Amino acid sequence: MQISIQPVRLDTRDGDGDAVLVFRGDQLVAVASRLSNFHGRLSGSFFVEAMFGPRDHHVGATFACENELRRWAEGLEDARPQPLTASMAQSRRS
Repeated sequence: MQISIQPVRLDTRDGDGDAVLVFRGDQLVAVASRLSNFHGRLSGSFFVEAMFGPRDHHVGATFACENELRRWAEGLEDARPQPLTASMAQSRRS
């Protein structure tokens, strides 16, 4: 499925306002911010702020460039949701 990346601005106070929306087809799968100089050697990298669908375990991932972010998003198609066990459901409620 086609991956598209759309630049946007986030309303932040820390300077990390440059961001992208990551779409797989017509579905929004992630929001990633471009890290500012405040983040030192990670400056310019993309940080996954939010994900949608069964793939939220990747929130917090960092990618050096847009091409890496795109390759990662292409791999999401292979991700399958993990079944929610009773113990996992209980720990989410706690």
